[in-house]
Amino acid sequence: MREIFYNVLTNAHQALEKNTGKIAVNLSEFEEIVEITVEDTGVGIEPRDLQRIFEPFFTRKSKGTGLGLAICNELVSFHKGKICIESVPKIGTTVKITLPKTRSPYARENSAY
Repeated sequence: MREIFYNVLTNAHQALEKNTGKIAVNLSEFEEIVEITVEDTGVGIEPRDLQRIFEPFFTRKSKGTGLGLAICNELVSFHKGKICIESVPKIGTTVKITLPKTRSPYARENSAY
């Protein structure tokens, strides 16, 4: 889980122009799931890029591998969750991670994820 939040929060911070703007992290708890939302007021993502956001090696950054969100998607799926991203150019981006409250039987107790 640490890797997921590191990547999502790093992306949110990098999206802020001149390090100004806001990043909000919210947690909502429901009967069987938790929902974590990370919202930023950064540069946003173009619609054509949003379609490819989880593809390995896809990036529009000058520095970056394009693996961060692909890894996040795989890790969230591993935990039987979902990750979705909504974005409006020049307005900001919202990343929503939904995870079941019950632990995946495949996840190790002391996993670094």
